[in-house]
Formats: sequence, structure tokens, C-alpha cells
Amino acid sequence: SPELYYGVMETFRIRKWTENDIGSLASHLNNRKIWDNCRDSLPYPYTEKDAEEFIRSAEGQEEQGNYCVEIGGEAAGNISFTRGSDVERFSAEAGYWLAEPYWGRGIMTEALKRTICEYLGSTDVVRIYAKIYDGNQASMRVLEKTGFCKYGISRKACFKNGRFVDCHCYELLKEDFLAGKVGRCCTLRQLGEADIPDMRLLFLSAVLEVNSRDYTSEEVHDWASCGDSDVRWKELLSDNHYIGAFDTDGHMSGFTSMNREGHLHSMFVHSDCQGRGVATQLLSEAERLAVEYGAEEITCEVSLTARPFFMKRGYKVVKIQKARANRLMLTNFVMTKQLK
Repeated sequence: SPELYYGVMETFRIRKWTENDIGSLASHLNNRKIWDNCRDSLPYPYTEKDAEEFIRSAEGQEEQGNYCVEIGGEAAGNISFTRGSDVERFSAEAGYWLAEPYWGRGIMTEALKRTICEYLGSTDVVRIYAKIYDGNQASMRVLEKTGFCKYGISRKACFKNGRFVDCHCYELLKEDFLAGKVGRCCTLRQLGEADIPDMRLLFLSAVLEVNSRDYTSEEVHDWASCGDSDVRWKELLSDNHYIGAFDTDGHMSGFTSMNREGHLHSMFVHSDCQGRGVATQLLSEAERLAVEYGAEEITCEVSLTARPFFMKRGYKVVKIQKARANRLMLTNFVMTKQLK
């Protein structure tokens, strides 16, 4: 029989679909709250006939990526992976739902981790992606806790319930998942003055340990000294909307900022969290804010270290300059990205 797994508050199994699941599938999936966050191809109301047709089509598809989540002896959820075709044949889209009585118990996060591990280990897929409707915060948290990184927002990407809906786009690379390089960045929130001590420590970590690859010891220590003043931090927080990224333990992984003129003042990621998608997630949120503010372009001053990251995401160098840190003048780049 399938292995028994443990969520935060409930045990579950991942297994094949069978005809015995028709009743529980129809009962749990006939739920408007679930349908509201799924594609219209999912019938609603959902009947036993619909369940029977689904199970018939799903039989034997566990090798292709269609899994039943069993809780308490009944089918209570589904996880599926749909491969692309042609040039996208090495990518797969993840889809999932869980019966409402089991929401908030950590089941789907753990189940998704288990199925992704099995699916990536048995196929040649190198990338899994997912698209979540705007407002479905619970599904976004599941993806972020599993290790997905948000790489953008597709505006008005879907038409659901008589209105256009933005889609939040997430992705997970096989190499990162199997190497354990994902999962640190879980939630984003606005930062305030109470966060200054953590911001200062992260700033020091990034400048002294990451930027030291491209600047001299004298330069990074001079730059780091800019974080000593509480007054300066308070001014920055007053003039800009600061966003912090936090891992599952509540530790700050990185932060960035955006103001109403479309200027991105800061982007720093902790030295222990480099290469884990934190900066990508933060930049996506900063760009979303710029669009919300009505900015036509984003401007920023970017270090030698960060320039490749920004260039890969569509930013162009306007000029190279010498900018004052504290006592010293350091090389950086004025960069822009057009939004309209």
C-alpha cells in the first residue's frame, strides 16, 4: 500500500485513482470555493458522473503526473502535472486542489513536495510552473513553502466569473529542488521601523560578503558604514515602500523598495540566500508596485555585482558612474526598464 505521510495536523497517502473514489471525489469537489480558483473546464456543480469520467481518464496517469491525495481513507485532493509540447516539452504545469475540511493543516504543502520529488525523479522534466489567480493567497503560500519562486504577474490573463483576473506566475527548477536550494523565501510584507535592526544586519551581510566579489575591502567597509544611522533608515522607510522577504522560520532573506516615481532604491539579499530566487521574487513585487503607482519606467542605481541580474530581467544601462557611499566614490550603473 502507499506510504503514509504526515502533514502538520493530519496523515495522508499519495496513490492512484480508483473507481472507489467516485463518491468522495464528487462530494468534495462539488464546492464553489474550489471551482472559483480552477479553470472553467472543471464542471460545477460537480456530479458523480463527472467524477467517474475523471477517474477513467486518470487511471494509469500517475506515471504522467496525476495523483490522488487520500485522507482518512477517502479521496480528498488531487495533484497533477501537465507537460508542455514541442519546445516546452521539458516543462510541466502543476495543478492541485484539496477538500475544504482539510485546509490550513499543512497537508497540500507536504503532499506537493512528495509528488514533485517523485515526478522529477521519474521524468526528464526540468521545470515545473504554476499560475495562481489573484487573491488566492493560500495557494501562493503552498507554492512558496514548497520552493517555488514568483517570477511575475500576468495582468488580465484569465476571464473568470465574468471579470478579468491577474495570474501570479511561479516556477521551480529541478536542479534547485533536488539540491535543496529552494524554499527559503516564503512570504513578502511591507517593512517598517521595527524591522530596522534586521534590515541593517542583512545589509551588512550582503555588502561585506556578496559585494566583496567586485569591490575592494576598503570600498565594501565604507559602503557598509552607510547602514549605521537609524535616522537614515527611517528616512528611507518614509520615502519608499520597502518590501521584505521572509523564510519559513520568519528570518529576513532580503529586501527591496519602490517609490511612487518608479525609483527602486534598494535590493539586498542575505549572503546565505543567494541563488534561491529571493531577488527574483522581490523584484517582481517591486515592479508590480511601480505599475500600481502608474510609473512608465523603473530607474535604479545598480552595483557591479547586481548588474547581470538586472540585465537578465530587461533593465538597460543608461550610464556608468561614480557614486558616493560614505567617504569613497564607488562604481555603479544607472539602469532603467520601460513599463509602458
